[in-house]
Order: sequence, then structure tokens, then C-alpha cells
Amino acid sequence: MRKSQKAIRLVTGIIATLALSISSLAYASDSEVFKASLNAQLRFDERSGKDPRTQYRLRWYPQYNFSNSTWSLNGFVSTGDDFSGSHNTISASYSDHFFLRRVYLRYQSTSFRTEFGVIPTYKGKVSSSGLSKNGFIKGIRLVSEPYSGAELELVVGSLDDTSAIRAMDAPKKLDYFELELSTEINDYSSFELSFERMTDSNFLRSEYRLSPTANKHTELYLEWIKRLDNEDDKIVLGVDSIFNFGNRPFELQGYYTYVSNDIGLRAELTEDFISTGHGMSLEVKTPLNTNSGFKWVSRFDSFQNNTRFILGIELKI
Repeated sequence: MRKSQKAIRLVTGIIATLALSISSLAYASDSEVFKASLNAQLRFDERSGKDPRTQYRLRWYPQYNFSNSTWSLNGFVSTGDDFSGSHNTISASYSDHFFLRRVYLRYQSTSFRTEFGVIPTYKGKVSSSGLSKNGFIKGIRLVSEPYSGAELELVVGSLDDTSAIRAMDAPKKLDYFELELSTEINDYSSFELSFERMTDSNFLRSEYRLSPTANKHTELYLEWIKRLDNEDDKIVLGVDSIFNFGNRPFELQGYYTYVSNDIGLRAELTEDFISTGHGMSLEVKTPLNTNSGFKWVSRFDSFQNNTRFILGIELKI
């Protein structure tokens, strides 16, 4: 019975993707009506103590804009079977995962936004201490602008099941709450402070970002999550940068993190490899050439005595 349910959900995801693809062709004459972006990646993944593997990822983000332009229907279809993972492994015994992870309505005005349905885990830029950008929340998000340069966000919903195969299932309980204030301090720095309720625990999360230069090609950040019912926390210190080496642009993302042993499932919902203890990650991307959308991707992750090296190629269209 379980295999048949998996097959039904897989077919549902594929049918939804095909239906949205047909819609994109139908509305191709008006690019403002239907939009879609695609991210594809092929990578070699070598982890300490395990056999190397070759993986692929497909992530598709369709968007249908209604005639009044303030309302839109959005989706997210992806490979992978886990909340924080979106890769399939080639030649694995069972790795044909391809599921519809998000479907939601969005209302957008100049100073207010709401999303409801199976919504993204983020309202804008994805933080290193935030929930995975591959994830989903069944609920509603309200975002307002209390004053210039600030956003107040409220999210209420369900995070009771983190398996991608059940992303479209009806929520079983109301167990997720987030209230966050994001504000610009000046032209060079910003700050976030949020209260979170998830995985049956309460958390306080803060983030400070600093751009040493006005063009903001480099950002330094410090993030801290405190679990409120014990002494455990998570700290992230990192840098995002875009720079030129010769005539070639490079994107650099690197961070150091410390995660307490008993912070719980909150850590796993962020990252699919780095767990508790001391860890670090360094990722570099650069265009394959100047005339294509392909990029080389290399990444090194480490925590405790575990390491991972990734080398791959990706395409965004």
C-alpha cells in the first residue's frame, strides 16, 4: 500500500508539472501572465566514510499572475525526498523522487504581502540559520512595512511532516509560529530578530549583516539561534561575496557554525549535511563561459570528523 501511495504522489507531481508547462506555452505571448524559472544541477559528491555518488537536481518555480497583477498562483516542483534535500542519486535503488512541494496564492502590494497554502520557508533572502529553501510550510504568511526600510512578518501554520512526498497532504496540527522584524540600520547594515515556535520548542533568532562597501558585493553576517527551554544554541559567522579574478566573476559563500548537541530537529531543517558541533562550509561558483547560463560549482563542508566535497555544474534559466 505504501508503494502505491508513493507512486500516486509521484504521478501527481509529474502531472502538475506537465499541466503548468502546457499553461506556460499557452500564455507565452504574454510574459507577464506566466513566468517560470528552472534550476538544474549535476554534481559529484564525495563524503568521508561513504562511497562517492553522482547526483542531479531539478527545481522548477512556476508563477501565474492574475489580470489585476496583485494576485498570483505560485508553485515549486523539485527532485529529492527530504525537507532540506533536493538531489536524486543516480543508480540508487530508489531515487526517482520528483514532487510538488509548494502551491500557494500570493497577494502583493507596495507595502503588504500575504501568502497562503503550502508556502515557502522564507520571505526574501535565505539566511544560513533559516529553514532550508527547499522546504515548505502549510499555512499563511503576512508581511507588512511598519516604516521605511523595515518588514514585519507573521507566519502561522503546520510543520508536522517534513517528507516531500507528503507536502501536499492536509496538515494534521497547527505547530508552527514565527514573528520576525527585519530592518535596515543604515546603508551598510541590517538586523533581524524573530521568535519561532517549531518542533515542539521555542527559539529566538537574530541576524546582523554588514556590507563594508556601498555596492554590497560583500556581506559579512552573524546569526544566532537560542533554544529558550534549555541552554542550547546555534551560531553562524559567514561571508557572501562576488569578486572578479582576472576577467571571470566568482561567487563565494563561506561560514563557520557551532551547533549545540540538544538544539533538536531545528538544525536538521536548515542543512542536509552539517550536524551538531563545530562545522564550516565554503562554496565557490563561476560561469562556465561568458556565453551560457552554466556555472561551475565547488563546495567543501566539514563538521566534527566528517567531510564532504562537491564538484558540479548548474544551469539557471
